[in-house]
Amino acid sequence: MGNGATKAFACLLLLLLLLLGCGVMTMARAQEPGNQQCVMLDRIDLDDGGILDEQRRARLFAEYLGRCIDASLLRRMLAALAQSYIELGYITTVPYLTEQNVADGQLDIRVVPGRVEAIVDKDSGRTNARINTAFAFQRGELLNLRDLETAL
Repeated sequence: MGNGATKAFACLLLLLLLLLGCGVMTMARAQEPGNQQCVMLDRIDLDDGGILDEQRRARLFAEYLGRCIDASLLRRMLAALAQSYIELGYITTVPYLTEQNVADGQLDIRVVPGRVEAIVDKDSGRTNARINTAFAFQRGELLNLRDLETAL
């Protein structure tokens, strides 16, 4: 990767970490400080638009289902989920937890998918045909690092 691409990757990774931290903090607020309570998880619903296939989801969530989960394990699960997206090249896709009552054993995980808004020339601030040809992305398409590296 060139120097500009490396800086862009670093910025995207920082954004990912910041957004992941927001999701973790949301769940942490639901736990009182010093409270080591846990909840038995029977079901995990992942709303990611099908980015992860069922087999990968099953492998990822297997160690958390049917056991008592505390805030620490929830953070670990979110980190593992974020890592799965990164491994697939979706470096700007971020999982997070909404405020919810998990006493019924169901955990809902939402995902903010990183999407291509536009590809613009740094100097002119506009798009041009050459850039659009090199980057075969459609507006609103999921941003995948592998596709971006191939285009560079």
